[in-house]
Amino acid sequence: MKDLVRVHINDFLVYLADFGVVICRQCRHAIQPNALDSHLLRHRIYRHRRRALVERLNKLDLRQPDDVPVPNRAWQLPELPTHEGLRCDADGCRYLCATDKGMQMHWASKHSVHTKSNVRASSVALQTFFRGIKLRYFEVSTDPGPTLSVDTTTRTESIGDRELEAVRSSRQSIPQGIQLNYIDARAMMYLHHFTLHTAPTLVRRCQPLKLWQDDVPQLAFEYPFLLHAVLGLSAYHISIKNPKTGHEHRFAAARYSSLGATEYAKHLLEPNSDNTTAILACANCLTVEQNSRLFSDPEDSNELEYVAFFLSGILTLPHALAHLLPRGSYFMQYVRETQAIVEEANDLLKNNKGDNIYLPKHIPPSKSRFLSSLPDEVARLSRYCPKILVQIQQGQFTLRALLYSINRSYASDDLANLYDSAACWVRCLDEHAKQAIRDGEAFFLVMYACWCIVIHRIGQYAWFTHGIAEIQITVVRARLAPEYHVLIDTLLSLL
Repeated sequence: MKDLVRVHINDFLVYLADFGVVICRQCRHAIQPNALDSHLLRHRIYRHRRRALVERLNKLDLRQPDDVPVPNRAWQLPELPTHEGLRCDADGCRYLCATDKGMQMHWASKHSVHTKSNVRASSVALQTFFRGIKLRYFEVSTDPGPTLSVDTTTRTESIGDRELEAVRSSRQSIPQGIQLNYIDARAMMYLHHFTLHTAPTLVRRCQPLKLWQDDVPQLAFEYPFLLHAVLGLSAYHISIKNPKTGHEHRFAAARYSSLGATEYAKHLLEPNSDNTTAILACANCLTVEQNSRLFSDPEDSNELEYVAFFLSGILTLPHALAHLLPRGSYFMQYVRETQAIVEEANDLLKNNKGDNIYLPKHIPPSKSRFLSSLPDEVARLSRYCPKILVQIQQGQFTLRALLYSINRSYASDDLANLYDSAACWVRCLDEHAKQAIRDGEAFFLVMYACWCIVIHRIGQYAWFTHGIAEIQITVVRARLAPEYHVLIDTLLSLL
């Protein structure tokens, strides 16, 4: 069999001509063609260097994920991680997946077998070029071959061994009635990391550290869907902190999310006074993990509304379930305070109808001048296109809310204030503004990009938003007509 044709683009990018993919050797997965720019930004490759590199990559024969052929090789590709998985043993079926749960669901839906004992599958080694929604496994051999294989078992065990001793000496205990085989050494390592390192990053307004460090982990032992969310978020947190072994922990995070998804959906459809706190804690963990994927997997998160409605989701669900929360709940206090902030903003902005623009006090002068000139600049760059002028007129309240949000963020560097400031603009968006962002209307896209100023400020303190503002602004730039690019480039220079 002929050797693969490999073209080394730079220190971390390699092109596999046989499959038409560019693989990032640091992230250990292929990059979708439409995500090259955002992925390079994730590696801190900026402006002219990034554009030159993208132009070079675009000259290659790159295939879309659905068009990439499945490798027909007997050995593993050293550029990709290898995972333990399963192959369906039904006649004529070679379905592949990474979890027992996934194989059970496959047999139930495709082979009408609903009993676990009747599921027939073989353990195999799997690889995949892409992750996220474009993930597609192919089987590889674990026998030594002409190329170096990737063995993740040793590294996984060493991580667990190093931290397991810390788990034993920590104050985190397992309540009576929990089966030890359910909480294995690896899960205990993730739980330990969550209580010591992840929990402090989740504290919001009115929420003491005790909520996330003690109450939520204890509640997780009553609700397995919450436990899976906690473990998944912790695994993803470790993957961000340790990029060299990040792929192992991201794989674990995806597995935990898969294990808890069905039960979480069931409880979400049937909330009550007993499970509501667990539902809200789970929602926070899941949305934080999903949001952090923007930075580590930007090609899977190119929707502009992803970040904005991530924040909206954290707020909306507590409001919807507030009537079921127990008396004195920290989530209830959070609902009341954030609602008061939004009402204050709405009252101020709606009573300020005589002014086209809300006048800020705290925004730095360079940013203030840029933001205040947005309507005139967008109109000028559009050559006063009537359609754009209508957008500007319709977006006046949204613009005032944007300036209020950014101004509020500069009033204090307190993280709670930054979260509230970012969420305030999202909560002030009416349905027309949300739809305009989805539809890619120029003036609303520019406002969305400017809102990322607040996200950039949050990213200086919160690991799960670090780098996301630049990625989202880059996505906005790609969606805007070329005449508006100078505006976005100026915004990037102001961050």
